[in-house]
Amino acid sequence: MDDKNEQIYSQYSIQIDNIYKNKGIVYLETKDGLYIIKSYNYTEKKLKTENLVKEEIERRGYENLDICVANKTDGYISYNKYMNKFIMRKWFVGDECDINNIDDMCKTSANLASLHSYMEDISVEGEDIAIIPKRNFINEYKNYIGELKRVKKYLYNKKKKNQLELDIIKSIDYYYKEMDKYLHKLEESQYETLYEESIEQNKICHGGYTHHSVLLLKDDVATINFDKMHYGVQIYDLYALLRKAMEKNNWDIEMAKDIIESYNEIRKITDAEKEILIILLGYPEKYRKLINGYYNGKKAWLSIRIYEKLNELVATEEQRQEFIKSLEDYLSHFPLVN
Repeated sequence: MDDKNEQIYSQYSIQIDNIYKNKGIVYLETKDGLYIIKSYNYTEKKLKTENLVKEEIERRGYENLDICVANKTDGYISYNKYMNKFIMRKWFVGDECDINNIDDMCKTSANLASLHSYMEDISVEGEDIAIIPKRNFINEYKNYIGELKRVKKYLYNKKKKNQLELDIIKSIDYYYKEMDKYLHKLEESQYETLYEESIEQNKICHGGYTHHSVLLLKDDVATINFDKMHYGVQIYDLYALLRKAMEKNNWDIEMAKDIIESYNEIRKITDAEKEILIILLGYPEKYRKLINGYYNGKKAWLSIRIYEKLNELVATEEQRQEFIKSLEDYLSHFPLVN
């Protein structure tokens, strides 16, 4: 047994048969299945809330979730001698979804639709738990507009600019208009009504559903990484999966169609959700995140990573716009329900 982590293992009532490591995560093989030990940066309250939600989903019939295991003191967070936080989670023997493989992506999309059917009418109660946040993207988009204005003002007032900052200045007006356009589209859509209905019906979004959020098992799928779960409009999760897939696959409309159809076969997409899906995908979220990363980072020197990503983003913008047009046309003929 690895002596360095013995202090962590000893805090759990579990008989370990074998231990191995991969990418900073410790895997524990036991007679009851596979578990992992990993570092944790959030609070015990947040973890309790997450576990309560997962236990309810599991009770309803969806079993493959990375539920946290309580230690001998009935807490979820354990500490090493340096007071670093660690947790143990139930884990699975499987492969991460390949974002470039259409079969993997369709399985991941179908799994999301199935998961959503279990994530309605969920409220958690108890002592020392965190409140599940609500996400309203109209409010968030308004805040992002304000953030971009501050960046623009900062750059125009800065006397000495590096190449990244000069490139941001070239692009910022265009993307500001795009952000403003899609904010207005969202305000004019049925989003607010759907959001209020979702809150009233206690619908939970995974919040970070991408190819990193599933493990493809031999005959099933497991869902992991619920750190960003929130109450809100569930079609957001399909948008998040699609956006990441399209960014990695040159905005391939045929792939997007397959992903959407795989979801729709399990959970029908409504007209309101279709409209919102197009708006969310049209919104230049990656640009916003890059600029936010620049502004909140160390601005004293040029960030090569952000510089390269920004130029790649600008170079593929026409392709992205063509994708949005094709998606609008496709969904206008898609078999939807009201």
